[in-house]
Order: sequence, then structure tokens, then C-alpha cells
Amino acid sequence: MRYLPPFEEKIRHQIRDEMAKKPLITVMAIKERMEKVFGRGFDYTYIRKLTGKVRNEISYEIDHAKIEPRLAELRENYRMMRERLYKIVYWKPEDGGKPPINRDVNEAAKNIVMMDLAILQAEAAAGMYKKPVEGTRK
Repeated sequence: MRYLPPFEEKIRHQIRDEMAKKPLITVMAIKERMEKVFGRGFDYTYIRKLTGKVRNEISYEIDHAKIEPRLAELRENYRMMRERLYKIVYWKPEDGGKPPINRDVNEAAKNIVMMDLAILQAEAAAGMYKKPVEGTRK
């Protein structure tokens, strides 16, 4: 039986949600869950095909996701936080207000280092520091 595209999209969305909740869920369990959610029966073959299509969509999205723009956004976010923490660590009387207590200064310094290490680790995991492949030697 053929379903209208908007309804099929709802089914796909629900399948995706079920797979997110329980990654190792079986097709039969998905079929039973769809029947419970939508209050009607579905053909096993239809649900199996849709589940395959949803898995393909997910892997396609993951393969085509670009990490560099996300890292740039992360760096910019950290830059703003780092500037604020530097104001605590390097407070001067000209800045106004009460001086931060030593515990706050130590905590701010620790957070700066932790953020820098987190960025470095994320960039390394993304392969941003790999050496370019050189030509073959003769």
C-alpha cells in the first residue's frame, strides 16, 4: 500500500526517533512501535525498507557533515569566554569593581587552560594537524 508523502515523512521521523532512543532496535520492534504510535497495522517489508532508507539518510548526513565550520564556531565561542576569564585573571584597579578573590582567579585560569586543551583535542581529533601526504620517493 502506498502512503502519501506527508504521512510517510511522519513515519520516517518516528522511525528515526525510535532508532535514536534504542540504536540496536530490530525492525520487528520498530514495526510494533509504529503500529502502537499510529494506531494501525503496517507491512513488515514496508517498515524494513523505510528503516533502511532512514539509516542511509543518517549515514549520508554524517558523511557530508563538515567539521571545520563547527570548529570555527566553537573557537569563536571560546574566544568570547576566554576574554571574560582573562579579565578575572588579569584584573587591574582601573577595571573598576572589587578585585576577584584568589579562588576565582585560580578557577578562571584553570578554565582557560581546560578550554584551550579542549579546542586542541577537538582539532586534533578532526585531523587538522596531520601532515600533508608527500609524493612517493624514487
